[in-house]
Amino acid sequence: MLLPTHVSTTRSDRSLERKHRKHRLEIEYEKILNRVKQTRESVIKMTDRHFTAPVDEISGTVDEVSPHGMRLKEFPGRLFQFSVSTSAADMSARILGEH
Repeated sequence: MLLPTHVSTTRSDRSLERKHRKHRLEIEYEKILNRVKQTRESVIKMTDRHFTAPVDEISGTVDEVSPHGMRLKEFPGRLFQFSVSTSAADMSARILGEH
């Protein structure tokens, strides 16, 4: 006849398990925090670049238009991508840059 065996854990074993769990959670939390910081810094850099980088305005004769962009006769081999809409922030930045 087999008797059920019970593994008894002592209070110190449970305490040690909790400490390990807490340590793993702290490590995971730090990883998440670092990813958030990197993302935030990336967004800030992109925003800074978006509003402070010089903008080249060109003009030319449209040679070809497709969903991917347009080609100008004056710039052979280059495909210029464009956006159909302009955000309010883009319009404000352009107007402020002109004045």
